[in-house]
Amino acid sequence: MKKVDMHFASFISDTSYDLIDTCSLNESLPDNDIFFGGQNDLKFVSYTKTATALVLVYNRALDTGDKWDYKVTLGQPFLLNFVWGRENYPVYHHDRIYETSATV
Repeated sequence: MKKVDMHFASFISDTSYDLIDTCSLNESLPDNDIFFGGQNDLKFVSYTKTATALVLVYNRALDTGDKWDYKVTLGQPFLLNFVWGRENYPVYHHDRIYETSATV
């Protein structure tokens, strides 16, 4: 995961979670943006548990001004990945990944 802006959600319990803005500069697990002098630019919107899913909704400005965050430009496609696992910390995701192109 080299030069990756990652949003990490960790579900601690049915009613508790962590939402962390992270990045990885090298081929390594991501660190919190705050570690690099940035900030957590993710804003909580809602959290819901259903019979089959945990849903965490949040938002982030397209351009946060944080040099560790990817700047999303209107009309320009960007790569978006979803990775999941049972651990409450980043681990290698193996085949648990969905990759798509997105445009705002």
